Amino acid sequence: MDAMERKALAYAALQRLWVTLEPASGEIRWQQEFAFMKLPAELKTPGNWYQYEGDGGYIEYYPSGDAGEFHADLPAGIDAASVIIIPKVAGFPSIYERMKELLQDSAAVQGDANVQRMIADMDELRSPTHATRIKSMVAGEGFGLLVAGKQAIADDLAKKLQTFSTVELQSNRVTGFEAAAVMLLYSLYRQLMMAAPAAPANLIPKMFDPSGVSSLQEMTARFIHDCYAAGMGDAASQAIDDIRIGGDATLAASRAMLP
Repeated sequence: MDAMERKALAYAALQRLWVTLEPASGEIRWQQEFAFMKLPAELKTPGNWYQYEGDGGYIEYYPSGDAGEFHADLPAGIDAASVIIIPKVAGFPSIYERMKELLQDSAAVQGDANVQRMIADMDELRSPTHATRIKSMVAGEGFGLLVAGKQAIADDLAKKLQTFSTVELQSNRVTGFEAAAVMLLYSLYRQLMMAAPAAPANLIPKMFDPSGVSSLQEMTARFIHDCYAAGMGDAASQAIDDIRIGGDATLAASRAMLP
């Protein structure tokens, strides 16, 4: 493997961390990883309990060494004095700066225009206007399809789910939270269309109401509340269960694989 291939793999790994939830969460995880690695070797052994400086909650590093678990409170029987505090570390670049550097190093292979476009997508994704833009786009296009009929809305949500969870996510144009919100909207819509008795006529338009919320995920969360308020709680619960069942199966398959 040559140097450029190693940089491509490094970028891909960081990019997944950056978009899995959202860029701000990726930055926190990146900083925490650096902070943990700065600990002396004897403090990074399995079986310890940790807390990041200035943060709430505790992290249990399993004695097996293969995983850890977050706890909001310290369980009974664990001595608070035994918890290792992971101090904040300054002076290392952000995950954004590292990804940008890796992209710029690949300009000779990918072309400067492509690299600049990719950096522009990263800049937009972490901008304060991104969440509003995505929310307004999904809401506007969905609302515009209400007159086209049920199948048109279903087809549009299915298409958005496909693109958000693949091309858009891989290209730093949406966040994992936004892809998940579209997945949930699609699952909710499918259940509402199959529900008996049928959903109230005024419920579906509420799915695409962007007012009063700042992001697509908030718009989706509010629509779930609207479903329960309209007496469609069973359909909403089934939509959530459908996603959870699929997610549990995915996690089980992942855990069975070698690291």
